[in-house]
Amino acid sequence: MKKPINQEKAVCVECESDYFKNSSEMAELCPNCAHELYGYPNCEHKFDNGNCIKCGWNGKTSEYLKNQTEKITLETESYLIEGKENERFFPFLELEFNEDVVYENDIPKYYLSFSEDLKSAYGIGKWIMTELEKNNHDLRKTITLIGQSLNLNWDIFSTNVGKQIDESWKSEKIELTILTDNVIEKIKTHYNNV
Repeated sequence: MKKPINQEKAVCVECESDYFKNSSEMAELCPNCAHELYGYPNCEHKFDNGNCIKCGWNGKTSEYLKNQTEKITLETESYLIEGKENERFFPFLELEFNEDVVYENDIPKYYLSFSEDLKSAYGIGKWIMTELEKNNHDLRKTITLIGQSLNLNWDIFSTNVGKQIDESWKSEKIELTILTDNVIEKIKTHYNNV
């Protein structure tokens, strides 16, 4: 997104954030809400003192948009591990070859889905395929590096492995956030505002 020429401020009718009027494709929405609601190009935000220096947005999100993150519920099993009797391990045996779970701090948090030909990822731009190629198609390394770039501890494998405790298997329903460019942008925005 080009830097706004006119620095006249407006207030977004959706999130109530100030923004630079000419930085958005829509008359009454900040670039972030115009992107989230209607798919217009978003500003590549760069925050300083709580506001984006390019578009003026302050990182606010309306309650409506906060609740729009796509989720998926997986029906899976879990079991207890010897020596870690209070922690459950989720093997996600039902996943297909093109599906993965991303763990954050060893907790299953995100769902990542690739096309059947493994040439694209649902909801994520081509950049992820470029990153995979740079890392010799090592998904674990790629996800770990993306997590590190966001100051998060991400992995596609749990460290909660070991000998299972007999008869500790149980059915579980786990709700995961579908990992998309929008979710990554929200994480970046949140991190930049903390």
